[in-house]
Order: sequence, then C-alpha cells, then structure tokens
Amino acid sequence: MTVPQEVAIPHFRKSFSRRILLLSGSLSLLSGLLVAGVGIFVRMQSLESSRREIAATKARQLAGQAAHAILAMDDIFIADALDEAVADPLAGGIALYSADGRLVLSRHRRGPVFTVVLAADGRIDAPPSRHGTGGFVDFEEPVSIMRPSAELVAQGVAGSRLDRTPQPVGRLVLRVRTRAGVDDLRSMMGFPLAMGGGVFLAGLLLAFLGTKRVWRPFQRILRGVENFRAGDLGARIQIESKDELGHIADSFNRLARDLSARMEELKQWKERLEGEVLSQTEEIQSTSRFLQELISPFEKEGETSWSELLRLLCESSESLRGVLFARNAGGQFVRIASYPAQGPTPALAPLSFDTECMEAEPGPECVGSGEAGALSVRHFNLRNPDGLGGQLILLCPKECRHQHYLKQVIPALTITLSNARAFVSVRELVAMLEKQNDVLSLQKKELEDQKNELERSSRLKSQFVANMSHELRIPLNAIIGYSEMLSSSLYGPVNGEQTSALQAIEESGRNLLNLINTILDHSRLEADRMPVYAERIDDLRKVVRETVSRNQSITREREYEIEVSVPPTPIMCISDSGKIQQILVNLVSNAVKFTETGYVRVRLEPLGDQLELVVEDSGCGIPESEFENIFAEFHQIDGSATRAAGGTGLGLAVSRKLAHLIGGTLTVASEMGKGSTFRLRLPRRIATAEAQADSII
Repeated sequence: MTVPQEVAIPHFRKSFSRRILLLSGSLSLLSGLLVAGVGIFVRMQSLESSRREIAATKARQLAGQAAHAILAMDDIFIADALDEAVADPLAGGIALYSADGRLVLSRHRRGPVFTVVLAADGRIDAPPSRHGTGGFVDFEEPVSIMRPSAELVAQGVAGSRLDRTPQPVGRLVLRVRTRAGVDDLRSMMGFPLAMGGGVFLAGLLLAFLGTKRVWRPFQRILRGVENFRAGDLGARIQIESKDELGHIADSFNRLARDLSARMEELKQWKERLEGEVLSQTEEIQSTSRFLQELISPFEKEGETSWSELLRLLCESSESLRGVLFARNAGGQFVRIASYPAQGPTPALAPLSFDTECMEAEPGPECVGSGEAGALSVRHFNLRNPDGLGGQLILLCPKECRHQHYLKQVIPALTITLSNARAFVSVRELVAMLEKQNDVLSLQKKELEDQKNELERSSRLKSQFVANMSHELRIPLNAIIGYSEMLSSSLYGPVNGEQTSALQAIEESGRNLLNLINTILDHSRLEADRMPVYAERIDDLRKVVRETVSRNQSITREREYEIEVSVPPTPIMCISDSGKIQQILVNLVSNAVKFTETGYVRVRLEPLGDQLELVVEDSGCGIPESEFENIFAEFHQIDGSATRAAGGTGLGLAVSRKLAHLIGGTLTVASEMGKGSTFRLRLPRRIATAEAQADSII
C-alpha cells in the first residue's frame, strides 16, 4: 500500500469559490438595486398621486371663487385668484371659459394651448374630468351658481323654498405638472438608496459566509481525489452531510474501496500471470528452437538433422526416449531418428493401426527396474492431407507437464515431415524439368532457325513474284493492245470468227493481267509496301459507273448485265480511287463468276460521314460457316460451283486488306440458293488524308 502524502491543491481550483462569491455578490447587488428602484418608484407614484389630489382640490376651490366673482360681478377678485394660482411652480396655466365655450380669462406659463371639453349637446355642464398632455394634467371643473328664478321672487316665496339647482355659467381648466422632476427625484432617492445599499452589504456578507461554508467540503473532495490519484488508495473523503456533496463523497469512498479491492485482485493476478508468462516464455523458447530446427531437413541431408530435431523435442518435453518413424512409398514405417535414454533401451515400435493419440503402459521389459509405475508410452500419429505420414513415440513420465508444448510442436512436425517428402519429390521433378528444359531450348533454337529461314524464303518469294509479275505484265499489255487494234480493223478488215477469236484473246489477257495484279498486290500487302494515295474525288458516282462499264464484257456469256444504282446528287470524298476501283472490280468479278442467271447489282449509298458500296447477286450463295473463311488467303469453298468457276482464292482476301488500308470494312451476308451481298463501308475522308484536307477542300 502506498504511503499517503499530502497533495497541494492547485491555486486555480479556488476559482470555483470565486465564481460562487461573484455570483452571490452580483445577486446581492441586483437585489439592492431592485429594492432601491422599487422604493424610488413607490415614492414617485405617491408624489404624483398627492399632486393630482391637491390639483383637483385647487381646481374646485378656484371654480367656487370664480362662481362668487360672477355673482358679485367682481372681475378683479377672480383675476387675483388666477394670478395667485398660476404662481405655484407646479402650475402650467389656468383658463376660465364662458357658458358658450368662449375664453374669458387665462393665465398661461407652459404647455400647449388650452381646450375646453363641452358636453355632447353643446352645454358645459359636463362633470369634472382630467386628462394629460405630455408631463401635465388638465383638471376641468364646472363653474356653477344657484340663482332664484324671477317667478319665485315675484310670488314672494321664502328663501328656503327657492330653487337651489346649480346652473352652469362657465368652465375652469387648471393645468398642473404631476410628473416628478430631477429635483424631486434627488430629494426622494436618499432613503431607497440607503435601503438598497444595506441589502447589498447584507447579501454580500451572507454570500461570503455561505461560499466559505460550501468551499470547505469541496476542498476535502479535491484533496481526497488528488491523494487517490497520487497513489494513496486508502484516501477517503470525510464529509458527514446528507446533501449532494455528502452523496458525492460517499460515492467516491465506495469507488475507492472497490478500486482498492480490485487492485489487490489485480496484484494477485499479476503475480500468477508472471509465473505463467515465465513458464510460457521457456516453452516458447523451446518451441522456437524446435521450429528453427524444423528447417534443417531442407538444408541438410541424412539422419543427422532429424536426430537433432528429435533431441530438442524430447529434452523440452522431458521425455526419456523418442523414436520418429516415417512411412515410405511402400507404406512401411521406417525409422528416421531416435533419441537414446540412459538405462536399458526399451523396444519402441510404431502401432499398426491409425489413432490420433494412444497411451499404453509398457511392460516390465521396457524400462529399468523400479520405474515401471512412473512412465508411459505415447504414440502420436503424424497425419497429413494424404494420410498417415509417420508416427512419433515418446517414453515420458506419467505426470507430463508439457502437454501444451506437445500440442504445438506435433502439428509443425507433421507439416515438416510432409514438406520434406514433398521437397524430395519436387527436387526430383526439378531435375526432370531441367532435362526437359534443355531439350526444349534445343527445339526452340531449331524452331527459330526454321522461322528465320521461312521468313527469308517468304521475302525471296515475294520479291520473285513481284519481279515475275512485272515481267509478265509487259507482254500481256502488248497482247491486249494488239488484240484491241486487230479487233478494231486497224491492220485491215477481219471477219466475224476472227473478231470472236480476238475478243477471246483480249478477255483471256485481261483475266491473266487481273490475276497477275492480284498476286502483285498480295505480295505488296504482305511486305507492307502498298502505298495509299489520298485524292479528292469530286463525284464517286462517276468512278463507280466507269468501273462497271469497263468490266461489262465479263457478262458476255451471261443473260444479264451489271445494274448500277447511285444517288441523284454528286458524292464527294477524299480517298484512294484506284483501290476503290480494284475492290469493286474484284467484287463484281466474283459475283458474275458465281451467278449464271439472275442479276448482279451495284449500289452506292451515303451514310452520314460514311459511304457504302453494295454488290448484290442472285448466285448460289455462301454457307454461313464460310463467311470468314472466304476472306482467307488461297481459300475456296469446297463445291462443284467453286471448282468450275476457278480462281486463285486471293481476290476477296486482297479486297478486305485494301478496304482496311483505306479505313473501311468489307462484310458479307448470304443465304444458300438465294445469292450473296458484299458491303464495302468507307469513310468520306481517310485517315492519311487528314493532313491534306484543308488544302484540298
């Protein structure tokens, strides 16, 4: 228990008492001011009420004097009375009105102009009244006299029987200041202020005494809390009052007792846990050494590493002897490590059945004399996902204190044993893979050599084809030219049979020239040497018509001609005119080739910023499974019609590549027996022409 010590309460803790004192003093000051204010207000109200009563009495007296002056016909008397009344410092003015509301006489000092309030019927016999104007109050009194009538006097009626009903002859208005002035306020402030000051001082004294009485318990509470915070668990607050502070002190004392008891329990738990932690630390160190040794089977080969591993396990678990068996590929248990104990060597063998953990009392021949009742044999199965991988047998005391340690290391030993077997298998696989990699490396080198040779052969082939195509085009152009001249009778007249023969020669020459051009284009496309020429085409309709017109001769043996449909207005674009014509020729030739009867139609349609060129025929059609294959190089559909039509299988392949080259697409839609439709979709402005567009358009 910590020795209690006096803890100094910081000086700022007294600010609470100062706040209480300040609040109490403020309340006392407000109370004093309130008492003084109420006293002054009451005295002012009393003064104003007294002034109103005096003014009302004065107004009645003046009204009576005015009545006597009227009876006596004495104007000087009433004037003197008014002068005397208006000389009063509180009087604002006096006015005397006649019966018809006319001002007869007035004395005026301050305030607004006088007005007289007449009755509703024009008479001035209204009862006395008062009304205020600013800080003044006007007191109105009727001026009445009692005068006997002429008839009664003529009849000689006695005076006691005369009519004494007052008769109004005028009205008097007296203006008086009833509101207290500064001088009045000064004269009446003394006593109320003295009372207010007394209340303030009395309240301040009571606040000081009360604050001091309240602060002492707070000091005790603060001192007790500070001592408890400083470590004095026996600190208590001595307050016997039954109010809120006493309740706080009692709650703190109960809390302190509970915390003291809890701290004592925690101290006991701490000592107990320290012992357990020490034991666990030793066990963890043993486990750590064991786990570090688990890596050895992968770093070392032979029985030495497993023996060292088993030695650590037996010493950490206080086992006298241990044997580690592993199951080989044939399912037999093979001893891979053992830990010898002092004394006779017991015969320990693996169990033939599969159990998790089995304990058996050894026979007398397994241990030294005198130790049979204190030892036990423990069998641990080392199970992995593939089954039972081994078994650990330990000869240890019956009261083994390291059960938790064994539960931790046995699974790790099982995993290590399984990994060791896998490591051997992986090492064998790695060796086999290294051999296969060597073979694959040789094969890869051979394939690279073959690839280089094939690329070289392909380049030579393309170069040869280009050279041969160029050499063949010259004589073919000559043959076609001479055939045209002979057909046109340039060298003399020819008969019909000769004309047919010449036309056949010309057509065959053109077909051969187209074939050579196709092969040459294919070679250029393969070598990426096909240039794109962007040019302004003022009217694509004209290009389509001329291309179809030049190739109408291919329908000579057909019963139809190629139909052309174009929009009524010109279509301008920027593209490669030569490649568009070449694609159109290939598509039209292909359509005529497979359409014996029916029709072949060419249609040009604008689609916003794109153009679509459609070649439609009523030929034999194309199977849907061959839609993509027909665009492959040297591919032809296996059918009688295809074989009869002939061809190299390059036309559509070259056409699609040319379409892609100028930024377009070439697609096909077909139905067997109903014909095919090829759609060439092109941009109005190819990508290679963007740099020239501003200068062309």
